[in-house]
Amino acid sequence: EAVAVWQALGVSEEPLTNTPRLARLAALPVPLQHLVLRVLAWRNRDVRPSMLRDVERGRTTEVRALNGEIVRLGRHQGIETPANWAVVARIEAMEAGAEGPAPEAYRELARSIP
Repeated sequence: EAVAVWQALGVSEEPLTNTPRLARLAALPVPLQHLVLRVLAWRNRDVRPSMLRDVERGRTTEVRALNGEIVRLGRHQGIETPANWAVVARIEAMEAGAEGPAPEAYRELARSIP
């Protein structure tokens, strides 16, 4: 959705630079790529996204500035952004205390995204 909105606005993509580790990973055979990614995920299993930490601490998140902006710009360009809208609605509900940041809430969010 974000790419469609950016393209409609005339924003071009720029290649990532200074990513030698990513280039080395991409050069590996796919099964080895998967193994490396699984190991990295395991090693970083305790890392928590800032938005989740904000919800858990009762703070306002950056969801409006990120996903909300995609929704706003998409609406302006006539592009539907249901996945980003669902994320904004769900995170706002968590911020308001209507639901907590429990694993089931995230599964429900994933199911609600078209």
